[in-house]
Amino acid sequence: MEAENKTIITAALTGSQGNKGKNPYTPVTCDEIIADAYDCYLHGAAIVHIHVKADDGIEPEINNDKFQYIKEGIQSKCDLIINFTTSGEYNHFEGMDLIGTADAHQEKRLRILDVEPDIATYDIPTLNFGERIFMNPLPFLRKLGVEMQAQKIKPEVEVYSVGDIALAEKLMAEGVLEQDAFFQIFLGISGGTPATVKNLLAMQEALPQGINWSAFGVGIHHLPILYTTLALGGHVRVGLEDNRYYKKGELTTNSELVKCAARIIHEFGNTVATPDDARAILGITR
Repeated sequence: MEAENKTIITAALTGSQGNKGKNPYTPVTCDEIIADAYDCYLHGAAIVHIHVKADDGIEPEINNDKFQYIKEGIQSKCDLIINFTTSGEYNHFEGMDLIGTADAHQEKRLRILDVEPDIATYDIPTLNFGERIFMNPLPFLRKLGVEMQAQKIKPEVEVYSVGDIALAEKLMAEGVLEQDAFFQIFLGISGGTPATVKNLLAMQEALPQGINWSAFGVGIHHLPILYTTLALGGHVRVGLEDNRYYKKGELTTNSELVKCAARIIHEFGNTVATPDDARAILGITR
């Protein structure tokens, strides 16, 4: 089938806020993440999006030893595309709860690239992310984009509003962000754009012409956004980072969410992209 009929599934396994207290099926140790990633691969995921946890299994952290262990563990089992977050860990500054740090360059976050994932996240905005402030200053974004291009790491450009898309286009025009980036539309968090079909359509229409993109909605919005994304020709993201339930009151697993997405893609008339398909679609050459 033609490339446009192949839909990429990204499985976002854990997230910064996921833990076993919220859903006992959430993978939090390195070995759990490796096993869960492989299970998602068996059910149709082409990409796994990965955060690592501190040893308490609750707080997110930046730990390149853990990222490296997970990368090698997944690669020993399958050819999944590995996507590491650069969103960092929780910090505090003058009474504010931060994701990232209160400095312009976020050097510790940049060093995640040293582990050489296939994809790394490139979050555009500094915004109120629930009760925390998500720090993404422009000096950091410029250096992150340049280093990604030098290392041939594909940026997953996470956008939370139409304004984020405009800023991403500005960074592309400057040459600091890859022209052929992969955009991820993030809908439904407190502080971001609400997860409605109309809002997704507005953001999709604002994307650069011909760009590869995906979208997801948080919580109860995941299915309406998934259906609409397919209708608009995008790729999809599912997983416990974004949604803990299969249906109201029924906790789920990452592999069950991937299996559901694969079934919907088939029913829509598309095929589920393999990792090799996804590499070709996204231009991943590592």
